[in-house]
Amino acid sequence: MRKIADRTTGPIVLAGHSAGGHLVARMMDPAVLPTTVRNRIKRIAPISPLADLAPLLETTMNETLRLDA
Repeated sequence: MRKIADRTTGPIVLAGHSAGGHLVARMMDPAVLPTTVRNRIKRIAPISPLADLAPLLETTMNETLRLDA
């Protein structure tokens, strides 16, 4: 991502599906990209990312989501 950012100008939009969705979702983590690159990211669209949803089972949000094990 850093190499691409170095070769381009303007805003960055990221999208990824499945494992790619998981990877683009992590791009805003300060440990992943430098601030100069993160500040250029305008949109991130993780589509069906690999994610651990188990912690949501015990939240009020699950009343809407209706997740189960």
